[in-house]
Amino acid sequence: MTRLVNLLAGLLEPEEREAVLGDLAEGGANQIAAVRDLLGLLLRRQWTWPTLLLLLSGGLLGMSSRSTADGSAVYLWLFANNWDWALMGNAGFRHDLTHYGGNLVISLATLACWSCAAGFLIGTLSRRAGTAKGVLFCLIVLATPLVQSPRSLARDFEGNAAVFAMTFYRVVFPALVLVLLVLVPALWAMRKGSPRENIISTYVLGLH
Repeated sequence: MTRLVNLLAGLLEPEEREAVLGDLAEGGANQIAAVRDLLGLLLRRQWTWPTLLLLLSGGLLGMSSRSTADGSAVYLWLFANNWDWALMGNAGFRHDLTHYGGNLVISLATLACWSCAAGFLIGTLSRRAGTAKGVLFCLIVLATPLVQSPRSLARDFEGNAAVFAMTFYRVVFPALVLVLLVLVPALWAMRKGSPRENIISTYVLGLH
């Protein structure tokens, strides 16, 4: 938790960072309270376009990740867990396999592309894109599904109960989608878009 406090404090200006960390140490605040206070301070101090983009994109990608994973799980279960080679002789089955299989691949690829785009924009527009912003982004993405409205996901409908009765589709698959198609692409693109590595930031946007 102390590491998280230091990472969040890294988003502040150096002078303010030292003062805030000193106040937290003198006040004897516990780690949870320190994280809460730092997040509140960051929202007040750094309500800039990059921060707003980080909050919005993190929330939207968190919701999209869960809904995409659940929607994809239904069709993945339908074909993978009920596969019968004899069905390949049926033209209607081949059509459905191509249609829904293609849609599944497109939806997953689209999620990864949006994650890359969001990460690159955050990195490009941020003067201090780095580990701290990456951690904040991850926290938002991970927290969003916890507050997602009920009956907005495929798992919330009784007709899909057989799919999500399986641990893989209920837990493992959504986690894989979240990590591999949201967090990894976004953090990679955020790093590539950072002022240190991005020539656009350095010479066009004048962030250095």
